[in-house]
Amino acid sequence: MTAPAKLCILLCLAATLASLSGVGTLCAQDASNLTETTASATNTHLLTFKQIEEIWGKASLDDVKKAAESGDAIAQCHLGGRFVGGRAGKTNFTEGFKWYLKAAEQGMAHAQFRLGMMYQQALGVPHSRESAMKWMSKSAEQGYTLGEMNLGWLHERDEAEPGRTPGGNYPEAAEWYEKAAKKGNAHAQFLLAELYQYQKLGADQRTNCIQWYLKSAAQGHVRAQAEAGTLPELYPNHPLLKTNPAVVAFLRNAAEKGNLNAQIDLAKKYRTGDGVETNLVEAFKWMQLAAASEVESSRVNDAAYELARMFENGEGVQKNLPEAWAYYQSAAAGEHRDALYRVAVMYDHGTGVPKDLKQAAEHYFLAATRGWGSFQSNATDRLLQLYADGHGLPEGRDKIELQLKRFANAQLPRTQFQLGEIYYQGKAVPKDDGVAAEHYTRAAKMGSADAQNRIGQMWATGLHGTLDPQEAASWYRKAAMQGLAEAQFNLGAAYANGTGVKPDPVEAGCWLYLAASQGHGNARKKLDELEQRMTPEQVVQAKAKAAEFKPSKPSLRPGAFFQ
Repeated sequence: MTAPAKLCILLCLAATLASLSGVGTLCAQDASNLTETTASATNTHLLTFKQIEEIWGKASLDDVKKAAESGDAIAQCHLGGRFVGGRAGKTNFTEGFKWYLKAAEQGMAHAQFRLGMMYQQALGVPHSRESAMKWMSKSAEQGYTLGEMNLGWLHERDEAEPGRTPGGNYPEAAEWYEKAAKKGNAHAQFLLAELYQYQKLGADQRTNCIQWYLKSAAQGHVRAQAEAGTLPELYPNHPLLKTNPAVVAFLRNAAEKGNLNAQIDLAKKYRTGDGVETNLVEAFKWMQLAAASEVESSRVNDAAYELARMFENGEGVQKNLPEAWAYYQSAAAGEHRDALYRVAVMYDHGTGVPKDLKQAAEHYFLAATRGWGSFQSNATDRLLQLYADGHGLPEGRDKIELQLKRFANAQLPRTQFQLGEIYYQGKAVPKDDGVAAEHYTRAAKMGSADAQNRIGQMWATGLHGTLDPQEAASWYRKAAMQGLAEAQFNLGAAYANGTGVKPDPVEAGCWLYLAASQGHGNARKKLDELEQRMTPEQVVQAKAKAAEFKPSKPSLRPGAFFQ
């Protein structure tokens, strides 16, 4: 069972036990917003809980029992409620079920609805979806609003039983939700809106959520108000939202009532000026409230992370690095990926905390491996760069190699290049040119200019024990064509010396001019030597060729971060 479904059942049970003083339902969120069908004077089968209370609520228990035993269906329904709600002594689900059943068999829709709820929640009877559906259907088919809404809920949250295939019947759920929604039930309107919003009824139907969120929000449904406040971002051109000042008011109302999502979304609106005038002080206020929420939700970590950013950058509050650090730490403790990255960066640079490359590396690793995050590739890149330089290494070679294996199949050229560097430099693990070349080659084939240049250098110095200056020059050219200064210098030097290519002072001058223009120190020295052997015409040609150069774009092969 999903967490939302469990929450619905727990809330409903609480409502039922509280002397039936509210509208208990299978999906009892925002119970204060629920409405029941008002029965006509002639149709007692559709009497609501409140109407039944008006008839029998002040009567003594003995009088209610006498009437119930004589066959009065309304009294039977009320007596069932007294037993279930603990108003006839201790809570007694068995007795409550017995009297609800008698009333339900006489056609009382409220009793049928209650039986459906008791079967679904196993209150006094074993859980039975079949029986829950049976009684909830009887209630709904009479037009009882709570029966309609909760029958929709049962269809939406289908469950697996022996011989049954799990999966919600969303069209059927929508049909029953709409019946209750059209009668003004705010929670049914919200649930129907959710079906449309999450495309359970088809992507082409999604905008239908707008009218139902707005109708529900207008009745004060807090969760609907929270959703309504974000609608303009999702549907910026919808006519119901373009000039609707109530949308932000809905969001604010939900935020004021403590709705976590509304507080975060309202803070974002004030921060960016979306639908309201930019106000960083207001943004900070609402984000701080969200970060202090006691709701068990990953969005509390989201709020803590955003609040940390505001402290770090001085948005709506005086810049305060210790506070930023504390909130980043709080969010990181909840494994917020971006917060893990920011903690790593602060350790890395000693920002607001003493510099600690080992702690930085640990947090970079977590940020890189705890699923997708905005800075996942940045975290991986910096972690491997630290290891290549011999910094922040974990204790033990086995642990280092185990971590490196996590990245071995990464389909990112920069990651493969850095892995190559680790084995090439030999500071984190024993130097291994063969393994380094494997990673460099993967990166090079994905378009990494750094890797292409490094492979060229390895062939120039004897990769696998074999000198191959022609292969080296080929790789230098690939990287040089992308504009890498080091590769341009290496290729220019090759042409100047005739190493792996036919000597050509114009080609040499072209590549050395390009490298020097990017500040490569050795390129200028090499040019001084070369120009002494060049004719004036060759110098002009080399400079002209360099001026016409346009770097190519790498052909990066797309792929998942991990395979």
